Amino acid sequence: MKRPASNATAVFDGSVYSKFVKSYASREDAFQELGVGLRCLSHCGRAVKKDGKLTYLRCRLRPDGTWAALLRQESGGAVELWEHPSMWNKHTEGLESKGKRGFASLEERQALTAALGSSATSKPGAALRATRLDKQKPVKKTQLKQVQRLRKALSGLWFRSRTVGQFRELVAKASAVPKDAMKGYICHSKIERTGKKYRATVIATTPFLQRRFVNAKECPVAIDGGFKFNLLGWPLHVFGSINPAGEFGIAALALTSTMEHGHVAEMLKGFRDTTVKITGKCANKLFAMSDAEVAHRRALTDVYGAGNVMCFFHLKQAVRDNLYKRMSGTKKEKDAVWKWMSEDIDVVRAARNKLDFASRGAALKAEWLQKGLDKKACWTDKLDRSYDLVSNFCTQWLEAIPEWFVGATGGAGVPGTNNAAEATIKQTRVDAGQVACSVGELLHFILDQVQTASRSEWVSTADRPISARLWLKAAKFQTLFDTDQVRCYEKYSLRLFVSCPRDADAADDVSKRAPLPLKRAESLAAAFLAQVDGNPTTMEQLRRFNGSADGAKPNQCK
Repeated sequence: MKRPASNATAVFDGSVYSKFVKSYASREDAFQELGVGLRCLSHCGRAVKKDGKLTYLRCRLRPDGTWAALLRQESGGAVELWEHPSMWNKHTEGLESKGKRGFASLEERQALTAALGSSATSKPGAALRATRLDKQKPVKKTQLKQVQRLRKALSGLWFRSRTVGQFRELVAKASAVPKDAMKGYICHSKIERTGKKYRATVIATTPFLQRRFVNAKECPVAIDGGFKFNLLGWPLHVFGSINPAGEFGIAALALTSTMEHGHVAEMLKGFRDTTVKITGKCANKLFAMSDAEVAHRRALTDVYGAGNVMCFFHLKQAVRDNLYKRMSGTKKEKDAVWKWMSEDIDVVRAARNKLDFASRGAALKAEWLQKGLDKKACWTDKLDRSYDLVSNFCTQWLEAIPEWFVGATGGAGVPGTNNAAEATIKQTRVDAGQVACSVGELLHFILDQVQTASRSEWVSTADRPISARLWLKAAKFQTLFDTDQVRCYEKYSLRLFVSCPRDADAADDVSKRAPLPLKRAESLAAAFLAQVDGNPTTMEQLRRFNGSADGAKPNQCK
């Protein structure tokens, strides 16, 4: 052991540390509580010297470099803290810099460490506020920056170079394919160092879930992610399929250390390859449901060859939040604007094909510009670049991510939202106790979660339930075809069924609307075909087409 050159009073004899203080489960636990490496004034855990199983501690603020305590490592990894009777309580006496470097006391740092550890919050401000509200002493002079630094050090304990071996050991113990198909295991894992950071991928599933996933051939694949599950803030992904009833069936829970496209694709590929080994089948998917997260969308296409479908709920939520954030005015004024914006978006969603979607999008843009929405909701970023809500909507939802209209799936029965997968993430967070735990604890949790999911009922062919009232209404409506209530118009080998437009909210029932003259039906159908061919029309005309009837909208039949 190399000793300091000018350290005449240093003591490196373990026998002189005769007063036992306490024991710790590991050397790392002792370092955490004693504040090794932190700027703390009232204890001696600032510097260390290791000699075999003995670790000497001292406060670096002491000019004479007194080594006041030691940690003695026992069998099994546990350590004991021993004091030097003449040095332990005197190592900070007479220090002029006391109170100017870091926390004012060991107790203050320990109180905040407990708040960050027990509450497992990833928000330093919340931990600081919690200690003040709970009147944990002393916390009055602590600064937020100090808590942030403490949280960074605390997070580092969970996954730094000295503990990564333990994490590898946990993964290795759970990586064998179990005989019980309902038992959770790590089907794919990869932990590697990239620069100063570790890049980690861990996927938990069960053989039963893997077989269920590949057997659900016709079900779109779905994915969603959540943060704040662990102290490091790594995203947790729920991955699986959505049946026609809109129910989500988990296939795996995956943890990645980044949200990069390549990393997410690597994770999905790892699940796909191991699933092929288990089942002997490759589950390519026709469609993939997700929100606007680029990493998820690109990875699903790259790995499963799936066509992306955008969640309509997330789209509306994003546009609404943007409006309320950017537009000036009262809430009542914003509510009024959002009402007609939402209706216009619904009209565009009803598009039957890409040309129809482009036509409706052009009409929406023209109407929003005419109403001055670009001037009502505009902003400038930090680089003095100007934006407005109209151009932002068109760029994001009409050009970059347009797969949210009805005809985007070519008539396939794909649910319109990713709410089922998002609800699963929410429920998973509830099951985890709404706290962010260590990576090791999260690993055990997701293994238990996939076992629970294996026992839950999920049928890939389940249909969306339809009430008897709607079936009766549909049967009644069927009798109106080829009558003066619902006219049939044939052109271009297409049969279009047209009814009188809805003139009032009470006219939802087509059977109660006025009879439709043949010439009027032909004009409505011709106008509809014109806008389907990509000729922009007005939003008012589109509303009339879409409002022909609930169930009697212009329809294409073979």
